Amino acid sequence: MKNKIIILALTILPLSNIVIAQTKIADLGFGIKPGNEKGIFSFNFSFNRTEATEEEAGGYLWSKNKVFGKHDRIYIKPSAEANLGNIESSPNNILLEVPLQYTVKTRPGQSFFYDIAPAFNASNTLDTGLYYIETGPKYLIFNIHSPIGFFILPEFLIQIGKRYNKSVDEVFIRYTPSLKASLLLVQNEDKTHRLEITASIKLFFINNDKLAPKDDMHLFSGSLTYKLKNKLIGFSLKYINGYDQPLFKKMNAFTFGVAFYKK
Repeated sequence: MKNKIIILALTILPLSNIVIAQTKIADLGFGIKPGNEKGIFSFNFSFNRTEATEEEAGGYLWSKNKVFGKHDRIYIKPSAEANLGNIESSPNNILLEVPLQYTVKTRPGQSFFYDIAPAFNASNTLDTGLYYIETGPKYLIFNIHSPIGFFILPEFLIQIGKRYNKSVDEVFIRYTPSLKASLLLVQNEDKTHRLEITASIKLFFINNDKLAPKDDMHLFSGSLTYKLKNKLIGFSLKYINGYDQPLFKKMNAFTFGVAFYKK
């Protein structure tokens, strides 16, 4: 119980520094599983994840929080994320990361960088989880100009770590290529409304994890969000399909609900 309290505290403590770097911080959705009339729900909050986009001119789509001295290419980006809900609609996990990012090269509309991050990914009950180091290159292509903005982010990451569980205690290796994209449409000249379309696909190639149902899996998610720019809420339609760690339970669901934003 003591360990669970410490982990939950670590999820909350970074918020004072992190929330200011992001727009959408949470969403709450209700929906159905295709082929099943049972109602489901999902609740997600994330701080300093890849949805952190800034629309203003000169904004940078991948948020950077802290810089080491005069080395303006090296950043640290603490992140916290939680996903809760029915097993059909949510990974039901808690993720803590502290990525160290080195920007290899930047040019207008493009950025190539390399991450290395200690991470902790646990189930929402904290009964099973993963400790690991995640590292790999990322390449960002973006446009932040009105009326259309976008970003495309391919990644190829390697995870090396250990799973803890009552029955399993083993070292694992995963290869996780992914592609994330977002399209932002501003409805009128004064930017009072916006429509955001996002999609991501992530692949898992797994070596030595007895709790994973198979050695190769995918996770796809897509969302359509409508937001009043000067308000703190929006409306979202989301779809999720596939598996996510550490539970690797099959998800397949549509949810509709509200999204919450910072000022």
